[in-house]
This record gives sequence, structure tokens and C-alpha cells, in this order.
Amino acid sequence: MAAARSVSETQYDETMPEVDESLDKLVGEKPRVPDGGWGWWCVLGRFYIHFLIIGTKSAFGIIYIELIDYFHGNRAETAWVGSVASGIILLIAPLSGWMTERYGCRLPTIVGSSVATVGLFASWFSTSMTSLCVTYGVITGLGLGLTFIPSAVIVLHYFDKRRGFASAIGSTGGGIGAMVLPLFYVHTFEEYGWRGSLWILAGLVLNGVVCGALFRPPLWLKTPELKEQCEKESESETKTVQKSSQAKEFFSVLKNIRFVLFALGTFFCNVGYATPLVHLPDMASQRGFSKSNVAVLLSIMGISGVILRLPVAWVSDFRSVSRLLIHTLSLLVCGVATVICPFVYSYWGLALYSAVHGGFIGVYGSFLSVLVADIVGVRDSNKAFAFLVFFGGLPSLFSSPLAGWMYDGTQSYITSFCFAGSTFLVSSLLTLVVFLIGFFNKH
Repeated sequence: MAAARSVSETQYDETMPEVDESLDKLVGEKPRVPDGGWGWWCVLGRFYIHFLIIGTKSAFGIIYIELIDYFHGNRAETAWVGSVASGIILLIAPLSGWMTERYGCRLPTIVGSSVATVGLFASWFSTSMTSLCVTYGVITGLGLGLTFIPSAVIVLHYFDKRRGFASAIGSTGGGIGAMVLPLFYVHTFEEYGWRGSLWILAGLVLNGVVCGALFRPPLWLKTPELKEQCEKESESETKTVQKSSQAKEFFSVLKNIRFVLFALGTFFCNVGYATPLVHLPDMASQRGFSKSNVAVLLSIMGISGVILRLPVAWVSDFRSVSRLLIHTLSLLVCGVATVICPFVYSYWGLALYSAVHGGFIGVYGSFLSVLVADIVGVRDSNKAFAFLVFFGGLPSLFSSPLAGWMYDGTQSYITSFCFAGSTFLVSSLLTLVVFLIGFFNKH
């Protein structure tokens, strides 16, 4: 529903409805997408994949504390382990997208889950931060990154009118993972240590192979007769599309100023994104709170993200509601709250911050793919989203170590959190500019 609205309202001019109709035929979604059926199993698969990816990223703050104590390293050095993993997950998006385009959604998910399992299993034998950066950071990050794009694309193949709602349900797996895995780590660390916990996590990740097996292509993609029909439609509409291509040249993602600004905003957001997830647990531990209570803070982030995401996603489909403004507001709230956070010393105050930040950063993440389609159009959304994920992966490589380096230099998290909050505010400002450009272009 959301994607259909974006095509009619943002991708094409109202004066060229015949081009809109022609391109709808080429995409071939409206007459063929089943809007459910086996697609709900694919939603379940995406739910679990997001549970693993977002959950492991969000819960790394608990591992971070354990690694500092175990290896007696400084915070900047230790943060590289999780930062490399987070960066690789995003930077591998172009390869994941190419494999999905070439081999379908099933193979990259199965291969990625298997590779990530090997990386987590091999982490048992790591004896230094450097080896953990390879096993947990590079290998595990590479595997999880391969599963990200296909788990999103398969849902798009099965849903049209309920696409936004189905995608939102699948993405809530990340919030559940962020809620469950921190508590999982605390309890398994006590019984098996961080090495044994990663072996258990390897078993959970291996179940991603089952999710890949669920990602079978829908009938309209694999039936020869329908493919031939699609090809005939493509040939008959080629001239119309070619005539419109020059008029629609601004749909190129690198020539679309709104997309460039939006991508830049995503870049700045990712500069500060890891700071609350990785360093809030350490800051809370320094203030005397137990590991269980610290883990609850991260779980609160996950819970609030799940609670706020679905109703906001539902409201965002209303024609009178701007998703870009919701996106802007979410970043603004995260920025202000993160700047205030290091000056809060009570546990309930930190819990409130976790609820606010977790809820609004969850809303931020749920809109990215839909906003890309709104800005560049459905035709270019795949490559634009892959570019956005890749571009966002660049700051993810250094964001957490940068916050650790600031702590090591000042022996305080005030600078780290204030800097992270400022990056959210800059991202909010850039997104607002994207909205204003679109608003004035329409009027």
C-alpha cells in the first residue's frame, strides 16, 4: 500500500498518467503479487533474520563489557570488534543485492547464515581482539550481511496492498531481538562465559538456513508463461518508457538531490547510532548498576521499538501524513535525548532514556526502505536502498571506536554521548531539508 502510494504521489508527474500505467505493467506487481499465502512464511523468515541481525548489533554492549574485563583492553580497541561486524553487515549490501538479483532470495540467505555460523563458532578459539575482529567482526558480519537484502526483497515479492504492514511485522523481529538477546547474554555468560555464549548463538544463527529454505520465489516469478507475458508487455511498452526516460532522468539516484541529502543524513545518523547501544551498558555499569539491570536497559530499547513501530507505520499510510516528517521528528527526539543522557544518573532516568531512544530509533529504522521508494521511485528503489545501506556502513566501522576513544581521552562519556546526539540532530536537519525541497517542488 505504501509503495503504491509512493508511485502515484512522488515518482511521477500528475500530467503523465500514461507513463505511470506503462511502468506499472513493466514492474508486473499489481496483477500478479499474491498479497499473502506463502508470503506469510516469508514474513516469519524475515522476522527471524532481523531478530538475529538487529539483535546481535543491539546486544553487543553486553559482550563489550565482558571483553573489556577479559582482555583488559581500552574501550576504543574493544569497540572495534562490534563496529567491524556492524560495518560489514551494511557494506556488504551491494554483494548481497547482486546475489539476490542473480540467484534469488534463497541462496544468499542460506550461504550467509552458514558463513555467520562459522564465524561465531570460530570465535571460541580467539585469543586477542585482533582475531575476534576477524572471526566475529568480518566473518560473522559478512554472513549476516548477506541475509539482509534477500530477507527484505522476498516480502516485496509476495505483497502489494499489504506490503507496508507485512514489512513492518517482519522488521519487528529486530526489536524482539534487541529485547531478548541482552538478557540471553547475561544469563549464558554466567553459565558458559562469552565463548560458550557465542557457540549457542551460532546454533541460533544456523537456523537462518531454515529461513532461507522458506524463501521460495512466488509463482509469478517462476512460471514460464507469466515470464513470457511479462516480456511481451515489456516489448510493447518499451517505446513509451524510452520516451519518458529522458523526462524522468532525475530518477537516477546520484542525480537526485533529495536522495543525496537523505543519504548524507543517514551517514550522520550512523556516526552516532552505535554509541547508545554499545556504550550505555558500560556507562550504567560504572554508576554501580548490576549486569542484569544493565541488560534490562537494552531490552527496554527493544520493547519500545516494537510497541511504537507498528502503530506509527499504520498511521504513516494515511495520505495526510508525511513519513519524512515522522522520520525527521524521530531523529530530533533521539538527538535531544542522547545529549541529555550522560547527565542522568538515576536508573529510572536511564530507563526512560532507553524507552524514548529505543522507540524513536525503531521508527527511524522502519521507514528507511519506504522513504527511499518515496524519494527515487519504485523503479530505482532497489539500487538506491543498496547504495544507502552501503553508504551508511562506512561510519558504522568507526562510530563505536570513536566514542570509546573519546572516553579514553576524557574518562567520561559526556563527550561521546553529546557528539552522538549532535549527529542525530544534523541528520534530522538534512531530512527536514529533503522534505522542504519536495514540498516546494509540489507547490
